[in-house]
Amino acid sequence: DIIFIARPVAASTKYAELKESVESLLSRAQLLVGDYEGIRLRTN
Repeated sequence: DIIFIARPVAASTKYAELKESVESLLSRAQLLVGDYEGIRLRTN
């Protein structure tokens, strides 16, 4: 599970900027699935 806490300044930020920031954060945390990676449920 991931929880995002939006600060008040986020209310006036454009969607594209928020999306880019979230993608960057998830990428740095290695939580994004790449173009050539798949998601396999019920595997270890």
